[in-house]
Amino acid sequence: VRSVKPIDMQTIKLCAAGKKMIASVEDNVVLGGFGERVEGLLKRHVVKFGYPDRPIVQGSIKELKQLYGMDGEHIALQIEKSLAKQKVYG
Repeated sequence: VRSVKPIDMQTIKLCAAGKKMIASVEDNVVLGGFGERVEGLLKRHVVKFGYPDRPIVQGSIKELKQLYGMDGEHIALQIEKSLAKQKVYG
């Protein structure tokens, strides 16, 4: 998705139906971002990856993604942890 607004609510609901977990990865600040919009729309938890709402240190894109947990390895690990929690608590 390119932007937070306008959001295609029907498509989001259709894609989320029956899924055990929803995640969003944003190349932006999480606070007020796409993941929060989806979470509010669906009325369920969304695992959100993105930048914190504070000044960002300088670095290459690769360095920043690693530092803020938005690289593929970190995302996969966090998704696995979230799914494991659902098996224990769900």
